[in-house]
Amino acid sequence: MEEIPKGKKRRLPLPVWGAALFVLVFCSLFSYYVFERIPHVNDEIAYLFQAKLFQSGRLFASSPCAKESFDFPHIINNGKWYSIYPPGFPFLLLIGLLLRAPWLINPLLAAAAIILFYFLGKTLYNRSVGILASILGAVSPWYLLMSSTMMSHTSSLFFNAFFLLFLFHSIKRPSGVDGLVAGAALGMATLTRPANALLFCLPFLIYYASHLLKDGRTRIKNLAAILGSAIPFFLVLFLYNFLTNGHPFRMGYLARYGKSYSVIFGRAATMNFEYTPLYAAGQIADNIRALNSELFGWPVSSFLAILPLFWLSRLRPEDRKKDLLLGSAIVWMFISLYFFWGAFVFIGARMFFDVLPLMLLLSARGIFEFPGLACQISKKFHPGAVRAATAAVLTAFVIYAFAYHFPRYLSPGHRQWYFDRYDHKFAGTTARIDRAIQEQNLGRALVVMKFLGRSPGPFPEGGWGSGFLYNDPDLRRNIIYARNLGVEDKKLFSCFPGRSFYLYLGTLEKGMLVPMAESEGAIVYGKPLISSPETKKEIKLVEKPQLLFKLYSKEFTTFLDRLYEERSFADVDTDLLRELGMLHQKNERFEEAAFCFEAALQIENNPEMRRALLDRIVPCYLKTGQGEEARSIQKFMERIHSNERELYSIFPERGF
Repeated sequence: MEEIPKGKKRRLPLPVWGAALFVLVFCSLFSYYVFERIPHVNDEIAYLFQAKLFQSGRLFASSPCAKESFDFPHIINNGKWYSIYPPGFPFLLLIGLLLRAPWLINPLLAAAAIILFYFLGKTLYNRSVGILASILGAVSPWYLLMSSTMMSHTSSLFFNAFFLLFLFHSIKRPSGVDGLVAGAALGMATLTRPANALLFCLPFLIYYASHLLKDGRTRIKNLAAILGSAIPFFLVLFLYNFLTNGHPFRMGYLARYGKSYSVIFGRAATMNFEYTPLYAAGQIADNIRALNSELFGWPVSSFLAILPLFWLSRLRPEDRKKDLLLGSAIVWMFISLYFFWGAFVFIGARMFFDVLPLMLLLSARGIFEFPGLACQISKKFHPGAVRAATAAVLTAFVIYAFAYHFPRYLSPGHRQWYFDRYDHKFAGTTARIDRAIQEQNLGRALVVMKFLGRSPGPFPEGGWGSGFLYNDPDLRRNIIYARNLGVEDKKLFSCFPGRSFYLYLGTLEKGMLVPMAESEGAIVYGKPLISSPETKKEIKLVEKPQLLFKLYSKEFTTFLDRLYEERSFADVDTDLLRELGMLHQKNERFEEAAFCFEAALQIENNPEMRRALLDRIVPCYLKTGQGEEARSIQKFMERIHSNERELYSIFPERGF
């Protein structure tokens, strides 16, 4: 570990300042413009809801009247109303709420972490490795993307990296101050993501313990400082669990989903299939592929920089031991998460985000060692020439990553599934619906949200995050949102007197906003409100349900007119259209069946449902003289090997 000469100031190199500033600006702009300054994923929305509770001075609120109308994934609604997550990250978002910019918390933490990467590299190896690690972090597409979200992973990485830095300081010079900082960082990591903190820190705590056993007397003060500053954070977590979940050791996810949430192998709480050892192996392989592709976005592999470290015999033994320590910690994380069903790839290998600093350090080490290793292998190489060539190749790789890989990572071709795209409506959530409704100046209103497509399978109460994210825990905002429960929506009228009621019916692209009222025990609807023609930043509000579809032909328009004459507009959705199509198909009314499936494809984004609809529509086309169209669909599906996530932009949508 590099020692700092006495009297020499700790100056941060200019490249590190530049890397941190780049990360702050990039992530802030991405969060502001692409992610619309709002949470998108169910997890993010739950974090923000808890932060709003903290802002109100409470750990939980009472469940609202008609509480089922306000159910949302990862939110406990059992008389108490609060998030399943520990308090660490919601507390940070509270700071953001007080500054009126919760979306800015992760960009700030990400920029600060870049500086930590430098000090980690400098402490473990040398100044050059630290600078390289900070630069590699700044040009990692995965790091930039994750740090633009409102997920808790960036804060977890920050506190774990902070802990690691001062733990190594404690090993090198076991002072009380270093111990206090290391313990506090470990405590905050535990308050943020407890399981990840335990898994990440365990190998390094064992390493620290080995030094403690060798020289316990000189380290006792440092150990006491670590424990003394970490234990209060653990006690806060236990107290928080007791006050919210009823037991110090009962985490929120167990209170929400039960013991099946923590199953190792079997059927977990939010899965509809068995989690088997074979499936677990495939999931780990998916994560490795994601890291290989997305860590740096380089051609061939993001692991190229680590390859020089495999020339173990040519590395300094002292540095080789550190490499093996970092590498073993990464392997340990993979072994541990093999047993967790939730370690699937989403926003990259997100469950492995905590080990990103370790990967950056090893990659920086490989780049630093490469010129010397190359010159040892062949005397023909000149160190300066090898360094220049390495810099040129890395520059080309970074250009490739940002000019080619990153745009396709954000917006993959043939994929419109909201969970595969980051460039708009990510995770089926958008700010445009609320903006469109706010433009109507409704006053104190309650808007029931019904989306025509299917919500994500594991969370049947989800899919309406575009509304729920704006709700406050006391439901006092001028416009509050509830999820559609059909006839059960009648409860809302008595629960929220003094408010006007509306139904939002549609998709994330366009919809209808229809006044609702209760009359003789039934819900009646008024005349839809429409958008101003000048509106561009909001979704389009239309005056009749047929306009929710692309009316590509007179026959299709006639079909929709007849459909809405026979049925209430509030009843028509993907499931009904599929059911009607199957009925028509069974009765050999193939043209009507095809129209039903085409209409459903226009409003359905879920890839599994789209696959089922396409399988149904092909035989209908063959029966109605549309053989060319049927063959086009079949060829398309064969070309993409029936990958459900790429079943978009094909003929039945008629230009949708």
